[in-house]
Amino acid sequence: MKVIGLMTARNEDWILGLTLRGVMLIVDEIIVLDHASTDDTARIIREVAREHPGRIHYQRREDPVWREATIRQSLLEDGRKLGGTHFWVIDADELATGNVLPQIRPSLSTLEPGDFITIPWFPIWRSLDRCRRDRNVYWCANRTAYGFRDHPEIRYEARKNRPVCDMHTRAPVSPGQKREYWLNDVDRGAMHFVAAGWSRLVAKTAWYKMIETVRFADVSAERLNAIYDRDLDETDLITVPVEPAWWAPYLRWREHVQLDRPSWYEGDCQRMWREYGPEKFAGLNLWGVPEQQGIVLAGASPDRLREV
Repeated sequence: MKVIGLMTARNEDWILGLTLRGVMLIVDEIIVLDHASTDDTARIIREVAREHPGRIHYQRREDPVWREATIRQSLLEDGRKLGGTHFWVIDADELATGNVLPQIRPSLSTLEPGDFITIPWFPIWRSLDRCRRDRNVYWCANRTAYGFRDHPEIRYEARKNRPVCDMHTRAPVSPGQKREYWLNDVDRGAMHFVAAGWSRLVAKTAWYKMIETVRFADVSAERLNAIYDRDLDETDLITVPVEPAWWAPYLRWREHVQLDRPSWYEGDCQRMWREYGPEKFAGLNLWGVPEQQGIVLAGASPDRLREV
């Protein structure tokens, strides 16, 4: 068994020093795609690569358009060329909880060709030490396929829920005989950090609405609001302390996280606002991001958050 990691990163220097080091505890080798970054992403990848000679393979794409299925398929093919038999697909703002680490490689070794491992997705909320735990369907009931054993028919392709939507294609298409093993556990899974810094989540949500408006002519403002406003919904928000075991293997790398670092999403939203004009985005809830009016905190304010 040879486990190849596949990771994409665009301007992720705020978190990559943690997550790239963390994923090396799982994989034999990893391909990291630097997607048109303008920050210190490339420097961090080189720095971590020196700590793991021969195990980290750096790629760079200058095209700023996120053609997700094409990019992920290319990474998969390159992973196969490295001799990968099993794959661990994780984004730069995600990290397996420390208490699931001992289970990952043994679980991968039991898979038949085409089988997947799906684990829970835990939103780290407004800090590194709180996890969201309430009834929000998107954030608190999400499961993602992170690992699979390769099969010749496994591939990435654009979603067809609209005529073409080459975004959000995290899981590849798999052969019909595929089995999916679900780890249903409230204490073991993957930490997702995008909401740890609230302004980053707000700007990213505005960016998704704007970029889909620009790229996909068939999508309405009403539909985009319905899809993405859920990301910022803090109705009946409950957060709980992050389990110490989640952080245990990674504590020495927390110093690399910079939650207050400005994200690239704000700048790109402002670019699209200037380039296409406000009328292009009429009807979208954008929370003042492209107008540079500051990030408005959606939902409950921090002093009204319910904690357990």
